[in-house]
This record gives sequence, structure tokens and C-alpha cells, in this order.
Amino acid sequence: DFFDEAVAAGADPTLAANWMNTQVNGYLNDHRIELKDIKLTPEHLAEMIKLIKDGTISSKIAKKVFAETIENGTDPKKYVEDNGMVQLSDTSVLAPMVKKVVDDNPQSVEDFKNGKDRAIGFLVGQIMKQTRGKANPKMVNKLLNQELQSR
Repeated sequence: DFFDEAVAAGADPTLAANWMNTQVNGYLNDHRIELKDIKLTPEHLAEMIKLIKDGTISSKIAKKVFAETIENGTDPKKYVEDNGMVQLSDTSVLAPMVKKVVDDNPQSVEDFKNGKDRAIGFLVGQIMKQTRGKANPKMVNKLLNQELQSR
């Protein structure tokens, strides 16, 4: 069946089950159609899950990719590349941004040192704003923590 074929095509079984139970079933119910009536293939689902798993796209972006794929049968990887949706995970690009944001926000550094965890959320937000939401949040958090610990 669809799930088994997606897993056979390389999808992580847990993520595939989650997507089948939430997004796919939700779409089918909303549109009152059956699995055979959609343009999403098991291979497409597997490809999209691989893009999430390897950090190419965020789960937020994946929902946009899913909508396009299920409606039009578009190849997820091609859609992501054609629409500039690749998540920014390159530390050589992110690290200087992190350093500048930390330099520009001494109050947030002080708040962080005083145990205010919200400060890091503000700093992550600044980076996300600069990258128009494309920065990999896990990578940004890691780099921010390293930068803040070193001060």
C-alpha cells in the first residue's frame, strides 16, 4: 500500500506515518476524496520526507511543498529548488550573522547571562528576519549558544 511504498522508496517510517495520518488523511477528508484520486505518489512523499530529514527544508516549508505536490503532482525536490525554498544551514554563512546579531544586541546577551531564556528566542528571531525565514533554526540555536557561552 501507499505507506509501504513510501518507506520502500526511502521514507523514514515514523515520519511517513505522521504525514499519512495528519496531512494526507486531512487532505483526503477535507476534499472528500480517496488516496487513488490524488497526485501525490509514495515516491513524492518519500522525497519530501528525505528533504525534511536531511535539513534541506523545514517542516513549515514542507507543508507548502506538500500542498503543491498533492494538488499538481510536482516533484518535491524540483519545486523546492525552483522556488528557492532550500533552508540555509551553511555555518560559514550563518556564523558571521550570529556574531553580528550578538554584537548588536548587548542587552539580550546580558539577559541570557542572567538566565532569561527568552533572550535567545529574540536573537533567533533576528537571524530568521535577516534570512527571510530560510535559516535552519536548529543550526542558528546551536551557533547562538556557542557564541553566547564564549562571552
